[in-house]
Amino acid sequence: MFIFMKKKIISAVIASVLFITSVISMTSCGNRGKHVSAKIGVLRGDASSEEALAWAAYLKSLSSEMGVEIDFSSELNSADEELAAVQNYASLGYNGLIVMTSYNPTNIIKNCENYKMFSVIGAAHPDFEDSENALVKDENVIIKDYSDYSYYVGATGPSNYGEVLSGYQMGKAAVSRGYTQYSVFTGSAAYGQPMHALRIAGFFIAMYDDDPTVTYGGIECKRENWKEIALQIEKDLGVNLSSFKSEKYSILAQAGGYSFLQGDTAAVATVVQLSSAAGVEAVFCAGCADKVSSFAPDGSKCVYVGNDSLGSTFKTMFEDGKLIFDIAKYNSYIGPAFAALLKSIYKGEAVRIDGKPISVEQQSLQISSASDYDTLDTVENENGGYFFSSEFLSAYILETELGKNESGVEKLTDSEFVKICSLDCTLGEGGLYQTTKAITNAYKDGGNKVFHFESASETNS
Repeated sequence: MFIFMKKKIISAVIASVLFITSVISMTSCGNRGKHVSAKIGVLRGDASSEEALAWAAYLKSLSSEMGVEIDFSSELNSADEELAAVQNYASLGYNGLIVMTSYNPTNIIKNCENYKMFSVIGAAHPDFEDSENALVKDENVIIKDYSDYSYYVGATGPSNYGEVLSGYQMGKAAVSRGYTQYSVFTGSAAYGQPMHALRIAGFFIAMYDDDPTVTYGGIECKRENWKEIALQIEKDLGVNLSSFKSEKYSILAQAGGYSFLQGDTAAVATVVQLSSAAGVEAVFCAGCADKVSSFAPDGSKCVYVGNDSLGSTFKTMFEDGKLIFDIAKYNSYIGPAFAALLKSIYKGEAVRIDGKPISVEQQSLQISSASDYDTLDTVENENGGYFFSSEFLSAYILETELGKNESGVEKLTDSEFVKICSLDCTLGEGGLYQTTKAITNAYKDGGNKVFHFESASETNS
């Protein structure tokens, strides 16, 4: 009996030592300095859409070039799953996370601080709580100005109001064509998340501009009420059909969430209704227009307005007359988040502008025809150099002296980087692509190589 107890005590001591060792490993994996390995995890709520796959392919390509080990989470559907993913990456020695989910960013940032992992909110809403456009909501899901969190890098993506404008442009495209009978795919609004609720609010505002009788939940749908409209949609977990009022426009069906993609019978039935409900002329898709349209019954005449990504599926939808307008986040959209995170890991401290985390308000593309994709296809690939090439991102990470060049920027400091990444997303002179291309060329002309984490660390040791 004594021997048995002694063995149990020894086993318990060994287990405790192993646990403590594990914790030490977790909390030391992000130790500051240029001699840590670059291991980045990506938290995703969407792992299957064309947009998600394009971003993953781009990040994998960058990581391969730059000596970064990268891993992508499975689809995360709750704050608990987010936290579990953070803890998992910490236990595996990762020193940075790109956060593409928004169930509880506050909790992620705080936990990353505890684990000494750098974090950046990617393709999200870089509106700090004191911002003019910040939504007033549960403090757990406000992306605050976490200046005091030394491992929080910042956030990139459209602002809250930027999402409203995207939805407004989508709505205008349909309204201008005379469509009055709609259905709405609410996407993540079904989970109480803001991004798609904001786009839907913009859609309601577009209808209000044409018909001032449009209200939602008793709220007049004019532009200055965008926050209240979006918050009501969040509260309703989508569009409450009985809450929408208009003398001219109707919303005849709504569906949200993503369980239909896993074959959930009830969810599939609601998505089918978006295009099969009597009288529906156009489907407003806050996201996933490609997936939603694939459930339309044969012979459906419905058209779609979407907010998705580049890709052959969307081009085909335009060619077939199904898609009439799309707001697109291009393949390299996630580039600024990746670069800011990698620079922070390399330098051993989170990038800061005037002592604050970075906030990049990125613009999206407006697509109105299949030919737009042909043009963009020549840009958004390795041969075209992307909007954010590996050379452009390298020039920022290393803050290389570029000399005089067509961009007018001789050194990509943090503030210059944010300014450029926030430019209008166009291919024309003065737009995003021509500016980043000029910097890419200047970097190459200077004989500089693409940043590689391991070799750069050795050079600076």
